Amino acid sequence: MFGRKKRQQQHEVPDTSVRVHESGYIMRRGEHMVLAQEVTSPEGSGWLLVTNMEFFFIHYTRGIYLHLEHDIIESVKHDKDKLTIKWMENGKAYDFQMRLKEGFHTAKEIIKMLDTQFQYARQVFEHIRLNDNDVERARHIRVLHFESELAKTQETIRKIEAGETENDGIDGWKSLEVTKKHNLECARTMPFVRSAKVPAHIQLTHVWNDCYYDEKRKIFVTFRRFPNGVGPETHANQGKLGYEGEGIAFGWKDVRFRHGYPTLSGETKDGHSCDSLLCTLTEEMITDDLMISLFMIQQNLGKDDLDDVFYETEASRWIGGRFFKITDAERRIGLRYMPWLQATNNPDVPWIKPMESVQLEEQAADSQSGT
Repeated sequence: MFGRKKRQQQHEVPDTSVRVHESGYIMRRGEHMVLAQEVTSPEGSGWLLVTNMEFFFIHYTRGIYLHLEHDIIESVKHDKDKLTIKWMENGKAYDFQMRLKEGFHTAKEIIKMLDTQFQYARQVFEHIRLNDNDVERARHIRVLHFESELAKTQETIRKIEAGETENDGIDGWKSLEVTKKHNLECARTMPFVRSAKVPAHIQLTHVWNDCYYDEKRKIFVTFRRFPNGVGPETHANQGKLGYEGEGIAFGWKDVRFRHGYPTLSGETKDGHSCDSLLCTLTEEMITDDLMISLFMIQQNLGKDDLDDVFYETEASRWIGGRFFKITDAERRIGLRYMPWLQATNNPDVPWIKPMESVQLEEQAADSQSGT
């Protein structure tokens, strides 16, 4: 990141989309310039370049000093003619300041342009400190609820198997039993987190960080962001009843529980079924099952119909390639259960090693051992 020499460009077949900026930066296929402004900084003078792919400070003589992908940038703010960029990387906060030279844009205009295009104005996550006794009472109530829900499903299965009622899709009921058993297991150990945005009168039992259930109105309300067209995301328009201040409201019939959390049904970009958590997860809320589920969805491995969950986190996803990033907690979990995960130095390929290549390597090893 800091002090890097200007990257060596790969030799590619020229096309009309490739352009060279006067700083010497060569844009890649599909990359276009959003902003170019001469600036000064503690490291000297140079160019502030912003493309649709990355954010750069390029020193006049030393080349690229700083380049950041947009999704790790927390904010870009201004004070008169000074810009301050802040980002998270490897669990640490960084900032870098630049002062504008005379140019086409003022600092205020630049901020507005960047926040509009890249949404650097991130949601601020604030949590309410919880009392241990309140947490245990809420956990007890949740466990009783999931035990009751599981018992109802098991009773229906018993009646079908005993011939006391018609065979109303027993396979579906058994699949539901598995889901409810897992909900119960999760309820016994899951952490309780309460966003400051949740109204104070909502009982803790009905709160999952920035999502809550209004029992009187029978609606779920979430303050999480729903990126439009990003990844295998459930679109917020599905089942939406309207807005509750900054939050989005959903009818209780559109919501089901997975991994102990309320979810909304949707599809991946490839048309596979995929539930999306209504709450944003903190690092402590990310479980082994959720991480593996996310990985399977992103890689589209092994199933025609994934029927799993996708989620957003409060932590920045900074580890990985351009097309797939994970948080530090997700990386630690993934390495425990999927030791064949592999990092690469190529920004154009995922950090995760594709399952298909692992299977091919295993087949090759088996064939060699058999000869």
